[in-house]
Amino acid sequence: MEWLNKDVFGRLNVLQADIDRIMHDKAVSENCRKLGYVCVENPAAAFTRDARAGRFDGISDEAYQVLQVNAEGTALFWRDRQDIRIDYRDLYLRLIPLLAEALSVLDRMLEMDRIPKELQYDCEAWTRRFTDIKDSGEGAYE
Repeated sequence: MEWLNKDVFGRLNVLQADIDRIMHDKAVSENCRKLGYVCVENPAAAFTRDARAGRFDGISDEAYQVLQVNAEGTALFWRDRQDIRIDYRDLYLRLIPLLAEALSVLDRMLEMDRIPKELQYDCEAWTRRFTDIKDSGEGAYE
């Protein structure tokens, strides 16, 4: 398969190992359990507070505009709320089945690389067999 070259398969193998490590890493699961709920402040609210406190007084107008646009873009996720409560335990429990499915897909993709090679070997074997039979005169090929 031309679209699945060695570099892609190498990266897929690395991704597969990373996913497997995350799924089975006791430290990751323990940290998610310990964190529980975390409140994350709206970046636009934090930016406004910092601007009013004068933390951006020493930067250029262009740099300020870039920071403002970044804060506003990131804040879209908050939808006018001041903060969001994130339950890391719930996220972790939802992540595990997704990672398992990703591993399954990666296994299938990596298996796809072996199929064309096996078919190629089978075709070559049948071609040799056909050629051997034709050369020996055993078949009615003439």
